Amino acid sequence: MSLEDARRSLESAREAQRRRPSLSTQQLHLFAEAYRLRSLSDAADVLFMSQPTASRTLKALEDRLGVTLFTRTPHGLEPTEAADRLFPGIARALEELHAAVGLVADLGHASALRIGAAPEMLVYVAPAIRTLATEREGSLGHLRFLDGDALVRELLHHELDVAVLPAVADQVPEGIHAASVRRVRFALHRPARPGARAELLAIPPAGSWERTVLDARVGPDHPGPWFETTGGAVAKKLLAEGFSVYLPLACTTDLTDVVATPPVFTVELHALTLESMRPGDDVTRFVELLRSLDLPERVPT
Repeated sequence: MSLEDARRSLESAREAQRRRPSLSTQQLHLFAEAYRLRSLSDAADVLFMSQPTASRTLKALEDRLGVTLFTRTPHGLEPTEAADRLFPGIARALEELHAAVGLVADLGHASALRIGAAPEMLVYVAPAIRTLATEREGSLGHLRFLDGDALVRELLHHELDVAVLPAVADQVPEGIHAASVRRVRFALHRPARPGARAELLAIPPAGSWERTVLDARVGPDHPGPWFETTGGAVAKKLLAEGFSVYLPLACTTDLTDVVATPPVFTVELHALTLESMRPGDDVTRFVELLRSLDLPERVPT
Protein backbone atom coordinates (compact mmCIF):
# COMPACT_ATOMS: atom_id res chain seq x y z
CA MET A 1 0.00 0.00 0.00
CA SER A 2 1.36 3.38 -0.98
CA LEU A 3 1.59 6.29 1.44
CA GLU A 4 -1.24 8.03 -0.39
CA ASP A 5 -3.46 4.95 -0.15
CA ALA A 6 -2.74 4.70 3.57
CA ARG A 7 -3.63 8.36 4.05
CA ARG A 8 -6.94 7.94 2.20
CA SER A 9 -7.75 4.81 4.22
CA LEU A 10 -7.09 6.66 7.47
CA GLU A 11 -9.25 9.62 6.41
CA SER A 12 -12.04 7.24 5.40
CA ALA A 13 -11.93 5.54 8.80
CA ARG A 14 -12.00 8.90 10.58
CA GLU A 15 -14.97 10.06 8.51
CA ALA A 16 -16.86 6.84 9.25
CA GLN A 17 -16.17 7.33 12.95
CA ARG A 18 -17.44 10.92 12.83
CA ARG A 19 -20.68 9.81 11.20
CA ARG A 20 -21.43 7.20 13.83
CA PRO A 21 -23.82 8.42 16.55
CA SER A 22 -22.02 9.19 19.80
CA LEU A 23 -22.69 7.35 23.04
CA SER A 24 -24.59 9.23 25.74
CA THR A 25 -24.67 8.76 29.50
CA GLN A 26 -28.45 8.37 29.19
CA GLN A 27 -27.94 5.33 26.95
CA LEU A 28 -25.42 3.83 29.35
CA HIS A 29 -27.59 4.43 32.42
CA LEU A 30 -30.58 2.84 30.69
CA PHE A 31 -28.57 -0.19 29.60
CA ALA A 32 -27.17 -0.70 33.11
CA GLU A 33 -30.58 -0.46 34.79
CA ALA A 34 -32.24 -2.69 32.19
CA TYR A 35 -29.48 -5.27 32.68
CA ARG A 36 -29.86 -5.20 36.48
CA LEU A 37 -33.67 -5.23 36.51
CA ARG A 38 -34.24 -7.40 33.42
CA SER A 39 -37.06 -5.02 32.50
CA LEU A 40 -37.06 -1.99 30.21
CA SER A 41 -40.20 -0.50 31.78
CA ASP A 42 -38.75 -0.84 35.30
CA ALA A 43 -35.50 0.76 34.12
CA ALA A 44 -37.48 3.62 32.57
CA ASP A 45 -39.32 4.20 35.86
CA VAL A 46 -36.06 4.29 37.82
CA LEU A 47 -34.67 6.89 35.42
CA PHE A 48 -37.92 8.91 35.23
CA MET A 49 -38.07 8.16 31.50
CA SER A 50 -41.14 7.42 29.39
CA GLN A 51 -41.46 3.96 27.82
CA PRO A 52 -41.23 5.22 24.19
CA THR A 53 -38.12 7.24 25.01
CA ALA A 54 -36.53 4.24 26.73
CA SER A 55 -37.20 2.05 23.68
CA ARG A 56 -35.69 4.65 21.33
CA THR A 57 -32.68 5.12 23.60
CA LEU A 58 -31.92 1.40 23.79
CA LYS A 59 -32.36 1.01 20.03
CA ALA A 60 -29.95 3.91 19.42
CA LEU A 61 -27.36 2.24 21.66
CA GLU A 62 -27.73 -1.09 19.86
CA ASP A 63 -27.40 0.67 16.50
CA ARG A 64 -24.29 2.48 17.72
CA LEU A 65 -22.66 -0.76 18.88
CA GLY A 66 -23.96 -2.86 16.01
CA VAL A 67 -25.22 -5.62 18.32
CA THR A 68 -28.43 -6.77 19.99
CA LEU A 69 -28.20 -6.38 23.76
CA PHE A 70 -31.43 -8.03 24.93
CA THR A 71 -33.99 -10.51 23.74
CA ARG A 72 -37.56 -10.16 25.00
CA THR A 73 -39.15 -13.15 26.76
CA PRO A 74 -42.46 -13.61 28.63
CA HIS A 75 -40.48 -13.18 31.85
CA GLY A 76 -38.66 -9.98 30.85
CA LEU A 77 -35.40 -9.09 29.14
CA GLU A 78 -32.73 -11.72 28.56
CA PRO A 79 -29.22 -10.26 28.11
CA THR A 80 -27.27 -11.43 25.08
CA GLU A 81 -23.60 -12.40 25.18
CA ALA A 82 -22.76 -8.88 24.03
CA ALA A 83 -24.65 -7.41 27.00
CA ASP A 84 -22.89 -9.76 29.43
CA ARG A 85 -19.53 -8.58 28.11
CA LEU A 86 -20.52 -4.92 28.11
CA PHE A 87 -22.13 -4.61 31.54
CA PRO A 88 -19.10 -4.91 33.89
CA GLY A 89 -17.21 -2.14 32.11
CA ILE A 90 -20.25 0.14 31.88
CA ALA A 91 -21.08 -0.38 35.56
CA ARG A 92 -17.52 0.55 36.60
CA ALA A 93 -17.50 3.60 34.33
CA LEU A 94 -20.80 4.89 35.73
CA GLU A 95 -19.62 4.40 39.31
CA GLU A 96 -16.48 6.42 38.57
CA LEU A 97 -18.55 9.11 36.84
CA HIS A 98 -20.93 9.44 39.80
CA ALA A 99 -18.01 9.57 42.23
CA ALA A 100 -16.36 12.36 40.22
CA VAL A 101 -19.58 14.37 40.05
CA GLY A 102 -20.05 13.92 43.78
CA LEU A 103 -16.58 15.30 44.50
CA VAL A 104 -17.35 18.42 42.47
CA ALA A 105 -20.81 18.81 44.00
CA ASP A 106 -19.29 18.81 47.49
CA LEU A 107 -17.35 21.97 46.62
CA GLY A 108 -20.43 24.14 46.28
CA HIS A 109 -24.17 24.09 45.84
CA ALA A 110 -24.30 21.77 42.84
CA SER A 111 -25.92 19.10 45.03
CA ALA A 112 -28.69 21.40 46.26
CA LEU A 113 -32.16 20.15 45.39
CA ARG A 114 -34.18 22.62 43.34
CA ILE A 115 -37.93 22.03 43.70
CA GLY A 116 -40.71 23.87 41.91
CA ALA A 117 -44.40 23.50 42.64
CA ALA A 118 -47.77 24.97 41.78
CA PRO A 119 -48.85 27.21 44.71
CA GLU A 120 -51.88 25.11 45.65
CA MET A 121 -49.61 22.04 45.96
CA LEU A 122 -47.88 23.40 49.09
CA VAL A 123 -49.98 21.11 51.29
CA TYR A 124 -48.38 18.10 49.55
CA VAL A 125 -44.87 19.45 49.01
CA ALA A 126 -44.21 20.87 52.49
CA PRO A 127 -44.48 17.59 54.48
CA ALA A 128 -42.22 15.79 52.00
CA ILE A 129 -39.60 18.55 52.22
CA ARG A 130 -39.71 18.58 56.03
CA THR A 131 -39.08 14.83 56.16
CA LEU A 132 -36.30 15.03 53.57
CA ALA A 133 -34.62 17.90 55.43
CA THR A 134 -34.68 15.88 58.66
CA GLU A 135 -33.10 12.91 56.91
CA ARG A 136 -30.41 15.00 55.20
CA GLU A 137 -29.64 17.18 58.25
CA GLY A 138 -28.83 20.30 56.30
CA SER A 139 -29.77 22.76 53.61
CA LEU A 140 -31.62 21.09 50.75
CA GLY A 141 -31.57 23.86 48.19
CA HIS A 142 -34.53 26.03 47.28
CA LEU A 143 -38.26 25.83 46.65
CA ARG A 144 -40.09 27.99 44.12
CA PHE A 145 -43.83 28.40 43.65
CA LEU A 146 -44.82 29.15 40.06
CA ASP A 147 -47.75 28.56 37.75
CA GLY A 148 -47.63 25.41 35.62
CA ASP A 149 -46.33 26.97 32.40
CA ALA A 150 -43.51 28.74 34.25
CA LEU A 151 -42.56 25.52 36.05
CA VAL A 152 -42.19 23.66 32.76
CA ARG A 153 -40.04 26.45 31.30
CA GLU A 154 -37.79 26.46 34.38
CA LEU A 155 -37.43 22.68 34.15
CA LEU A 156 -36.55 22.75 30.44
CA HIS A 157 -33.98 25.50 31.14
CA HIS A 158 -32.33 23.33 33.83
CA GLU A 159 -33.35 25.76 36.58
CA LEU A 160 -35.22 23.04 38.51
CA ASP A 161 -34.51 19.40 39.33
CA VAL A 162 -38.15 18.46 39.86
CA ALA A 163 -41.51 20.21 39.44
CA VAL A 164 -44.71 19.15 41.20
CA LEU A 165 -48.07 19.95 39.63
CA PRO A 166 -51.32 18.30 38.49
CA ALA A 167 -51.45 17.12 34.90
CA VAL A 168 -53.70 15.31 32.44
CA ALA A 169 -52.81 12.86 29.68
CA ASP A 170 -50.86 14.29 26.72
CA GLN A 171 -50.19 17.57 28.54
CA VAL A 172 -46.53 16.89 29.36
CA PRO A 173 -44.14 18.24 26.67
CA GLU A 174 -41.62 16.03 24.90
CA GLY A 175 -38.39 15.64 26.82
CA ILE A 176 -40.05 15.68 30.24
CA HIS A 177 -40.94 12.58 32.22
CA ALA A 178 -44.05 12.73 34.42
CA ALA A 179 -44.03 10.32 37.37
CA SER A 180 -47.48 9.99 38.91
CA VAL A 181 -47.19 10.39 42.69
CA ARG A 182 -50.79 10.46 43.91
CA ARG A 183 -54.38 11.28 43.02
CA VAL A 184 -55.61 14.70 44.10
CA ARG A 185 -59.31 15.44 44.57
CA PHE A 186 -60.40 18.94 43.62
CA ALA A 187 -63.72 20.65 44.35
CA LEU A 188 -65.36 23.99 43.83
CA HIS A 189 -64.92 25.89 47.11
CA ARG A 190 -67.36 28.65 48.06
CA PRO A 191 -67.52 31.04 51.01
CA ALA A 192 -70.14 29.76 53.46
CA ARG A 193 -71.93 33.08 53.75
CA PRO A 194 -75.41 34.18 52.64
CA GLY A 195 -75.40 35.19 48.99
CA ALA A 196 -71.98 33.68 48.32
CA ARG A 197 -73.29 31.63 45.39
CA ALA A 198 -73.91 34.87 43.52
CA GLU A 199 -70.25 35.88 43.81
CA LEU A 200 -67.79 35.68 40.96
CA LEU A 201 -65.88 32.49 40.19
CA ALA A 202 -62.10 32.79 39.73
CA ILE A 203 -60.54 30.35 37.24
CA PRO A 204 -57.08 30.08 35.61
CA PRO A 205 -56.52 31.99 32.35
CA ALA A 206 -57.34 30.34 29.02
CA GLY A 207 -54.43 28.41 27.52
CA SER A 208 -52.62 27.97 30.84
CA TRP A 209 -51.46 24.63 32.23
CA GLU A 210 -53.99 24.88 35.08
CA ARG A 211 -56.87 25.75 32.74
CA THR A 212 -56.08 22.71 30.58
CA VAL A 213 -56.40 20.50 33.67
CA LEU A 214 -59.64 22.19 34.73
CA ASP A 215 -61.31 22.06 31.32
CA ALA A 216 -60.33 18.41 30.89
CA ARG A 217 -62.13 17.49 34.11
CA VAL A 218 -65.00 20.00 34.31
CA GLY A 219 -65.43 21.27 30.77
CA PRO A 220 -65.56 24.84 29.47
CA ASP A 221 -68.86 25.71 31.19
CA HIS A 222 -68.59 27.03 34.74
CA PRO A 223 -71.37 27.87 37.21
CA GLY A 224 -72.23 31.55 37.48
CA PRO A 225 -70.27 34.58 36.26
CA TRP A 226 -66.51 34.07 36.25
CA PHE A 227 -63.25 35.83 35.53
CA GLU A 228 -59.69 34.68 34.91
CA THR A 229 -56.85 34.99 37.41
CA THR A 230 -53.36 33.56 37.72
CA GLY A 231 -53.01 30.08 39.20
CA GLY A 232 -53.52 29.27 42.85
CA ALA A 233 -51.20 31.86 44.38
CA VAL A 234 -54.07 34.00 45.66
CA ALA A 235 -56.79 31.34 45.87
CA LYS A 236 -57.28 31.49 49.64
CA LYS A 237 -57.28 35.29 49.58
CA LEU A 238 -60.00 35.20 46.93
CA LEU A 239 -62.05 32.87 49.13
CA ALA A 240 -61.68 35.31 52.02
CA GLU A 241 -62.99 38.09 49.79
CA GLY A 242 -66.09 36.13 48.82
CA PHE A 243 -65.05 34.59 45.50
CA SER A 244 -65.35 30.90 44.60
CA VAL A 245 -62.32 28.88 43.43
CA TYR A 246 -61.34 25.34 42.47
CA LEU A 247 -58.89 23.87 45.01
CA PRO A 248 -57.72 20.44 46.25
CA LEU A 249 -59.82 19.17 49.15
CA ALA A 250 -56.65 18.75 51.23
CA CYS A 251 -55.80 22.46 50.90
CA THR A 252 -58.75 23.90 52.79
CA THR A 253 -59.14 21.76 55.92
CA ASP A 254 -57.82 24.70 57.98
CA LEU A 255 -60.37 27.18 56.63
CA THR A 256 -63.63 28.10 58.36
CA ASP A 257 -66.64 29.64 56.62
CA VAL A 258 -65.80 27.69 53.46
CA VAL A 259 -67.69 24.79 51.87
CA ALA A 260 -66.60 22.37 49.16
CA THR A 261 -69.33 21.67 46.61
CA PRO A 262 -69.68 19.89 43.26
CA PRO A 263 -68.14 19.57 40.82
CA VAL A 264 -65.66 17.26 42.55
CA PHE A 265 -63.04 15.71 40.27
CA THR A 266 -59.73 13.84 40.49
CA VAL A 267 -56.43 14.78 38.86
CA GLU A 268 -53.11 12.94 38.90
CA LEU A 269 -50.36 14.82 40.72
CA HIS A 270 -47.03 14.38 38.93
CA ALA A 271 -43.37 14.95 39.65
CA LEU A 272 -41.79 16.23 36.43
CA THR A 273 -38.12 15.70 35.61
CA LEU A 274 -36.03 15.99 32.46
CA GLU A 275 -35.72 12.72 30.57
CA SER A 276 -32.13 13.59 29.66
CA MET A 277 -31.04 13.85 33.31
CA ARG A 278 -30.58 10.94 35.70
CA PRO A 279 -32.51 11.79 38.90
CA GLY A 280 -30.36 12.11 42.01
CA ASP A 281 -30.99 10.35 45.31
CA ASP A 282 -32.72 13.43 46.77
CA VAL A 283 -35.18 13.63 43.86
CA THR A 284 -35.94 9.91 44.10
CA ARG A 285 -36.50 10.14 47.85
CA PHE A 286 -38.62 13.28 47.47
CA VAL A 287 -40.91 11.48 45.01
CA GLU A 288 -41.19 8.50 47.39
CA LEU A 289 -42.24 10.84 50.20
CA LEU A 290 -44.88 12.50 48.02
CA ARG A 291 -46.34 9.07 47.27
CA SER A 292 -46.47 8.05 50.93
CA LEU A 293 -48.29 11.12 52.30
CA ASP A 294 -51.55 10.59 54.18
CA LEU A 295 -53.39 13.92 54.31
CA PRO A 296 -56.93 14.67 55.58
CA GLU A 297 -59.44 16.19 53.15
CA ARG A 298 -62.36 18.53 53.58
CA VAL A 299 -65.64 16.64 53.12
CA PRO A 300 -67.64 17.98 50.14
CA THR A 301 -71.26 18.93 50.82
